[in-house]
Amino acid sequence: MKKAICLFAALMFLLTSCMVPADTSPATTQPSTQVDPAPFKEKGLYIWSDTPNQHDFWKACGFTVMQLCDLGWHRNAENGMLEQYTKVLANNVRTLQADGFKVYVILFANIKQYKGPHDLEPTGIGEKFHPSNEAEMEDRLFYLRKTVEACKAADGFTLFAGDPGGIPDSLGTGSVQDYINMALKVRDLVKEVAPQAEFNINTWAVSMFTTPNFSAGNVKFWTTETESNRTIVAYEGLLGEDTGLELPCHDYYRPMTLRLYHTNPVYRKDPPKYPSAEEFQAIRNTGAARLWAWPYFLLDEADDGDLGGAGVDSAMQIEVRYIHKLVNDMRELGFDGIIGSWSYAGYLEKALNTYAFARFADDANLTPEMVLAEYADYLTADEASAKTLVEIFKYIENQSNWHKKMPKATQLPQWETSITSPEQALEMYETITASERPYDFDLPEGSKMYLLRVKNRLKAMIK
Repeated sequence: MKKAICLFAALMFLLTSCMVPADTSPATTQPSTQVDPAPFKEKGLYIWSDTPNQHDFWKACGFTVMQLCDLGWHRNAENGMLEQYTKVLANNVRTLQADGFKVYVILFANIKQYKGPHDLEPTGIGEKFHPSNEAEMEDRLFYLRKTVEACKAADGFTLFAGDPGGIPDSLGTGSVQDYINMALKVRDLVKEVAPQAEFNINTWAVSMFTTPNFSAGNVKFWTTETESNRTIVAYEGLLGEDTGLELPCHDYYRPMTLRLYHTNPVYRKDPPKYPSAEEFQAIRNTGAARLWAWPYFLLDEADDGDLGGAGVDSAMQIEVRYIHKLVNDMRELGFDGIIGSWSYAGYLEKALNTYAFARFADDANLTPEMVLAEYADYLTADEASAKTLVEIFKYIENQSNWHKKMPKATQLPQWETSITSPEQALEMYETITASERPYDFDLPEGSKMYLLRVKNRLKAMIK
């Protein structure tokens, strides 16, 4: 059985290394009318841990917020490993702030603190406890307090719900109320220890708190998530001027979720998207301090266990059309912030997606074609090379793993391009001259290196 939502796989890698009602007609790649150009107040990346040599790229893209991930529960608290890790995390906060970013630290919910005998918790996903267990909760809050104290200079903290948190059926009966109760406790802790810091809750995989647990491969997992979100929004005293909300919005963009609804005999179509425009207004009426969309997937082309582009984790990736649609959908709902995922495993391969995400968040009137042209211009030495590269970008995106996994009714129209095969694209590639001029934009790597990734992606497409 697949892990809940594939964050487990990503977590293992890091630990070892360190609306509108659905319409079944195809959507369009260009907006039919001009969108309100107001940008998001905040746009950011969930970066897990810091990578200082990418700060210039992030700043050039216009990102304002970076979210770090507290993995202290994975370190042995009895032999100095936890203390060492927490110092590094606190230094990450300071380094990012020194370069002008707001910094949030993501805290996980009901995960026991590891205390040996090894340096690192061996499973990578931790051992859960039932939130009603007062002794276990007291211990978890004790260690969360240490993290918040060490990182109290952070601009904010976010309490994650499930994956890896949640209440397995083996621990007894659970519900979303257990997450709410813990959120209130952690909010009080943050207020006490870091009173200047903001506080958000993030409902990622919140259905993992509800008995019975369902696999993410079951549509019930996703309907339970929506029901749980509605309960959270309706809970008096949770959201407000001292608590913001981060919503995953899977219903709007994620192939795995959409496929499950389209193949389920009860639905056979897109899910009832949460939040709808009316539901979003209800969320706004809570007075929540911040409302951020939190689409973890898409930027890295990976979903339900995929390695990445064409199933090759070293291949560059492009999903500009889908990013454009998602960002504009979130803006039209009224979110005042949006956070994407910056993959520590493939950030160079997906640099164009990261750039596009930031550009669309900044300017609602940009089209996918404009963004491809911008990035191609940075990489190439002349206009002809740039135009050729745009055509190759379009061809690669037409073969997108993300696109292929979408239900056909929700697939966006393919790019129109004269390229019909990877062999033809490789011939055209050889006519491109890489830019050697000083960059007027801080690319994450040199143009020749990125263009080599383009070539390798094309080679990977040859059957």
